[in-house]
Amino acid sequence: PNGYIRAEVLDRWDNVWDGYSKDDCDAFYGDSIHHRVTWGGRAAVDEIPDSIKLRFYLRDAELYGFQFADA
Repeated sequence: PNGYIRAEVLDRWDNVWDGYSKDDCDAFYGDSIHHRVTWGGRAAVDEIPDSIKLRFYLRDAELYGFQFADA
């Protein structure tokens, strides 16, 4: 019941993109296979040029998979 998942977006050199840190991420609490990760209400990461990496932070939670998908 106290678990959550957060994510942050990094560039290829492991620098966190401004506005996409774990602290900017809207924590997900619950049980869903169709949850959209957001950062301050924004879900789009396509505005970020070049390749990106994701880093997930979990507290008392499990992550079974993820995908990038159009809205």
